[in-house]
Amino acid sequence: MKSKLNLRHLLFFFILLITASVARAQSESPEKGFYVLINNKDSMSVTTVQFYNDEQQLIYEERLQGKKLNLDRKKVRRLLNSCLSKALLAWNYKKEVLLNKNWVATMVR
Repeated sequence: MKSKLNLRHLLFFFILLITASVARAQSESPEKGFYVLINNKDSMSVTTVQFYNDEQQLIYEERLQGKKLNLDRKKVRRLLNSCLSKALLAWNYKKEVLLNKNWVATMVR
């Protein structure tokens, strides 16, 4: 009985240690940002995609002519997240806002 109790304590502390290390790794994750899609109601054929960092600074902007993005589609969200990562890397390297590099347009068909 005593050895089962010690084994349970050891297992509990091992799980606690693993959980704490995973939580610390997530808190040290690289900075993330967000994106905003802007559609003008007068000209629905133009979509502007803006990417921001966590400090809410504009880091990249692209205008798409004749394309409408549907955020309900997983593929579109994955594409925008990929472009966001690329924009964050570019921002960390140059610290300047980039415009119309066609990162989104080349991936959207």
